[in-house]
Amino acid sequence: MNPVNSATGSIQGDSVATVSPIARPPLRAPKESTVIQLQQTVVNNGVVGSSSDTNNSNISSKLSVKAQEFIPKSYAAGNTSSLSQVNEANKSLSASAPIFVPRQSAYNQGYQNYNTTTTNDSHIYNPVMEEFYKTITILTSQPGNVEEYMNRLYEYLQPVKSKDILDNIINSLYDQCIAEPNFRYTGARICQHICKHLNNHPVFKDFRTSLLKRCKVDYDKRESLLLDQQTSSRVYGLAMFMSELFLNVENVQAGRVEKFNVLGTGLIDITLSLLAYPTKDNIKCAVQLLKLAGAAIEDIPDSQIQSVFDRLSQLQVSDVHENAKFMIKSVIDLRSNNWGRGESTSSSTDGLDASMGDLNLANNVLECEPVFFDAKGQRITRAEAGYQDEADEESDYMLNEEEELDYLQWAQENGMGDGGQYPEWSYDGYNLAGDGYNLPEEYGDNDPECTPEVMEAYEQYLKNNPS
Repeated sequence: MNPVNSATGSIQGDSVATVSPIARPPLRAPKESTVIQLQQTVVNNGVVGSSSDTNNSNISSKLSVKAQEFIPKSYAAGNTSSLSQVNEANKSLSASAPIFVPRQSAYNQGYQNYNTTTTNDSHIYNPVMEEFYKTITILTSQPGNVEEYMNRLYEYLQPVKSKDILDNIINSLYDQCIAEPNFRYTGARICQHICKHLNNHPVFKDFRTSLLKRCKVDYDKRESLLLDQQTSSRVYGLAMFMSELFLNVENVQAGRVEKFNVLGTGLIDITLSLLAYPTKDNIKCAVQLLKLAGAAIEDIPDSQIQSVFDRLSQLQVSDVHENAKFMIKSVIDLRSNNWGRGESTSSSTDGLDASMGDLNLANNVLECEPVFFDAKGQRITRAEAGYQDEADEESDYMLNEEEELDYLQWAQENGMGDGGQYPEWSYDGYNLAGDGYNLPEEYGDNDPECTPEVMEAYEQYLKNNPS
């Protein structure tokens, strides 16, 4: 064992290095100028204590977290130096302020309100509304599963006999579509689903009519709602939801599928009301409405959409915001390009030419010809992209004369008939007068191998093995 040096704490040995602790110099005393500067700073900040003996004095500060500098100006008006005014300002702060409440909370509140239905002044649990709200909640976050969840919901809607449930469903669905922009398209699909699958239901056959009546309530109040900044967003939601209904909800008359032109006419009225008060938000909503449903509105016979664009042209040269002018120009250009539907057609084009144009557009879409681009984003041809032309690709599968003769010879040797085609099915063996096939002689009673002994043994086998 190697001895330990008691002085250094290291192990003594032939191959063991000596380790000594690192010596650190002591901290130096602060300079006199620094001490004087610190003392002067303490005095200037109003600290109570002796400036000559700062190490032993009890230092206290007058700083406060409720000082005027820390109070938001929006909550503390005027002179807030006094503690009473600060406390009063703090009382107005709330974690449940409207700005912190998610938009879906109104829908959740509706869920609690409609969770029960009133009958004879007593609240009864309603499983239909419970399932409906579950479905809406899921489809709000998973809109792609409309078919699956609506089919499940129909099991609850089929036995419904009360119109109160119909009204509750329409009101809650309408409120959710107005409040949640991302749900409007899904809500329109739900409406179309119910109108299509429950059109003969004793209660839900009136779903479409009741829904339009609910929309008409806010439609009639649109002017007063637009005058109040707090309620103008409800008109925006109504405009976009009605656009989705106009595009997705269809009416079948005499075997023909038609849109509800009354919705298109209502959308024109709403757009004109928005443009009558040309704020930036109103113009933005009108432009969004036209980009979404403008093409379908213009297809309505005797459409008055030109009055909307006359108003937009007036606003484009007025003193509205520059961003609003840019949005107006974008929708005017979109209409001049026939709403992005291909070649522009004049209003005097007859119905036959218009239908042929749509047919040609459909044919171009169905061709599915790929488009190729180079590294710079420039469009190039199929050959430049390294792919053969379709005619060359088809020629690769065509046989030359020598290959075709070899194939015909191989087909005849393998019993495939002339031309390499398999023989057609023959009905010679089928007994049209009876109920089965006439087996050839080699499989019938004339089969030399089918002796009575063989038949008897086969009958015995079937009896012993009934399965």
